[in-house]
Amino acid sequence: MSKVAIPGGFFDSDNHVYTDEKGMRIASVTQTLAGLGMVNYDRVREEVLERKSAIGVATHAAIQYLCEGTLDWDSVAEEAMGYVVAGETWMREQKFTSLSQEGQGIAEISGMKFGFQYDHLGEMDYKGRRRKVILDLKTCVAASPTWRLQTAAYALAAPRLPPGERYLRVILQLKADGSFRPHYFEDRSDEQAWPHVLFTYILGLNMGLYTLEAAA
Repeated sequence: MSKVAIPGGFFDSDNHVYTDEKGMRIASVTQTLAGLGMVNYDRVREEVLERKSAIGVATHAAIQYLCEGTLDWDSVAEEAMGYVVAGETWMREQKFTSLSQEGQGIAEISGMKFGFQYDHLGEMDYKGRRRKVILDLKTCVAASPTWRLQTAAYALAAPRLPPGERYLRVILQLKADGSFRPHYFEDRSDEQAWPHVLFTYILGLNMGLYTLEAAA
């Protein structure tokens, strides 16, 4: 079965559908952003999307095994190798430790629910001190302004930290040639903005301006 229990509800991996404990379908972070038109791949050819998706899946799996200490480098697909090398290099240089991988669930904020899945929850050295980190890996070419909102949603969904501590939100943009570009987000306004973004999306759903299926 593709439907598995997650914190707050269930996830159907075959159809990429989140449902809460009452069976109500819940939009994910990326579906919310796409539904509002902030993310759009309509102009990208389907075969390109499929190829990039396959590379992304292979890269994420390999780096997860790497963090677990079980990666067999001979098993890494050739087209994903450069991206995996880039991830390994950055993690080693930053002394990044992954404490958990593929954190997934349904979170609730101000009475509104959303599905989420971040790649890694860990810690690393940053500006002279050890920080708790939410890390998401990307294999795309261009950076997106929505990444700050995406990671803000993950930070709000992640386990609470002691008073005075905040997550460092990181998008690690991996490249085929083995290089990388990290994007660091710390602006509190991102986390303040996410509930408004989510409210706007849910309001549009309730008004019938679009459907959740169309945003998937």
